[in-house]
Amino acid sequence: MKTTNHIRYNRISILFSLTALLHCTIISNAQVRVSTTGSVSVGDTTANPSGGLKVYGGDLNLNSTSSSFKINGNKVLFNDSNIENIFVGYGAGGSSHMTGLKNTFSGYTAGYSNTSGNHNSALGGYAFYTNTTGHGNIALGSSTLYQNISGNLNTACGMYALYSNNYGSNSTAMGYQSFYYNTGSENTAVGYWAGLTNTTGTSNTFLGSRADAFAGNYTNATAIGYGAIVTGSNRVQLGNSATSGGVFTFTGLYQTSDGRFKTNVTENVKGLEFIKKLRPVTYNMDTKIFDDFIVQNMPDSAKTMHQAGMDFTSASAIIHSGFIAQEVEQAAQQVGYSSSIVHTPSNSADPYALSYAEIVVPLVKAVQELSKNDSIKDAKLEAIQNKIDQLDAVINSCCAIHTNKSVQQNNSNPESSVNSKDIELSNKNIIVLNQNIPNPFQDQTIINYYLPDNFTHAQIIFLEESGKLIKTVELTEKGNGQLNVFGNDLTSGIYTYSLIVDGQTIETKKMVKAK
Repeated sequence: MKTTNHIRYNRISILFSLTALLHCTIISNAQVRVSTTGSVSVGDTTANPSGGLKVYGGDLNLNSTSSSFKINGNKVLFNDSNIENIFVGYGAGGSSHMTGLKNTFSGYTAGYSNTSGNHNSALGGYAFYTNTTGHGNIALGSSTLYQNISGNLNTACGMYALYSNNYGSNSTAMGYQSFYYNTGSENTAVGYWAGLTNTTGTSNTFLGSRADAFAGNYTNATAIGYGAIVTGSNRVQLGNSATSGGVFTFTGLYQTSDGRFKTNVTENVKGLEFIKKLRPVTYNMDTKIFDDFIVQNMPDSAKTMHQAGMDFTSASAIIHSGFIAQEVEQAAQQVGYSSSIVHTPSNSADPYALSYAEIVVPLVKAVQELSKNDSIKDAKLEAIQNKIDQLDAVINSCCAIHTNKSVQQNNSNPESSVNSKDIELSNKNIIVLNQNIPNPFQDQTIINYYLPDNFTHAQIIFLEESGKLIKTVELTEKGNGQLNVFGNDLTSGIYTYSLIVDGQTIETKKMVKAK
């Protein structure tokens, strides 16, 4: 009896379910309708859904034929006809004839004009709006890379970053309006308004809030630090005009100076003549006026933003020691000295500058010249002393003769009683090397010497001040000898000559070749 009732209840339940299903397609006020193709519409009994699930009168419309997700009839998530693209937001990837692949655009009209550009990602309203064929770009932020058309491999992060870029490639901008006007390639800007002035410049780097360039067409220019402004190509600027603490390192700064790569090496360095013309001074630098000078071409609004928050008081109060670049330049011109010590301006906002490290070179040259002059003076003094010694010897000899005569006269006097002793002197075994005469000399000088009978081998050698051998003269005659020395081809300076007998250096003297 229970089994029969259970079967009867199941049949009634199935009958009610079928009746309800039939009513879904025929009741006039039904909210769900299933078409003969299996599509489902919700919220409209008159519509005949063509595919998938559609919600009418509300905010959901999923249509398999256009692969889109709509709200209020507007596409908000779809992948056009290519499953490798994904677009999120009204008008994102809006081109109806896109052939580009592997693109992701999210935001109001992001990537709207893209046609054949591949591998691009854009996030933000109007991001990557104008691009058509550019590929490999990343735009993060409202209106980033907005005007890009065919530029490739750019990365922009921050509102309006790389906004004006159209054909430039391989650039990176991070920060609000960083590289806003950039159209050049291979540039890098990191920071608020970083690289704002750059337009067609290439291979430039700007690191720091408002780090920028004086002009928009530089190449290989680098500005590092808050408000740093670089004023020329192939140059690095560290810090801004208000910087007062200096640049510090733990290991020092080095300049490449490898002789393997240097050409046209000469010793054309001016020393004492150049150094004597320099004027060492102490001074203060008006850093506010200097900063106004290097940003003179910026729009007034940009100048105001650049100097906002800068305090030039401390930097202007520093008392510096140094030179004035224009005076150093004039001194170099007067002595005919060409070098890179002075940087002369390359444009209207480029300041004069000095390389204080390179001033060491003419300073070293000056010290060498002073040392050489001292050596020449020492040699002259030694020559004068030799002459004095010779005169003393002559005077003493004369005095000795006079004394002997007096003694002889006294001995002849029968009233005098003096004890005397006779001695015999000989210099036949003495080796003598005399000072050259004249000394200093211009074209010719004479060296006298004496060699005893018992020597085996003797020679006089001539050396430069550096020790380099100039000439060796063999001496074979015994007794007094004389060398007539001609020095027409010698440069002015100090030379030495030594007498060597039987392998032993007997004496060395200096001779000076005058100009």
